[in-house]
Amino acid sequence: MVSHGVCLPCTHRFELLPSEEILDLAQSDVNLLLFGAIVLDRQGTILNYNSAESAISGYDAATVIGQNFFEVAPCTNVQEFAGRVAKLQANRTDARETFEFVFMFKNGGMMVQIVCLHEGSSQQTTLLVAASL
Repeated sequence: MVSHGVCLPCTHRFELLPSEEILDLAQSDVNLLLFGAIVLDRQGTILNYNSAESAISGYDAATVIGQNFFEVAPCTNVQEFAGRVAKLQANRTDARETFEFVFMFKNGGMMVQIVCLHEGSSQQTTLLVAASL
């Protein structure tokens, strides 16, 4: 069996559910998180991509940083994902939204819980990704 991070029920059980405090972590600490974390600028360019997200997606951080997230993960370039991110980014204030989404990979789909944390002052959006069951 292949592990793809921490499932959503376990994030609750072990009190690992992401919070806004993640925005203040150093990059080295972001890489220690047990769930995916992707930081985007206002245009959708990937600024940060942690180790757990690399394990979930199969993409190496070095190959995706600097690329547009919605091109790297074209299944997300739909209203229910990209539209939600765009709506958060339209605000100049801090905002948060949580939703489930199915990521499509070569070997099939994976249901994940997405937490979007938009920081109004930096205009950056952090996508936190935890596997759902």
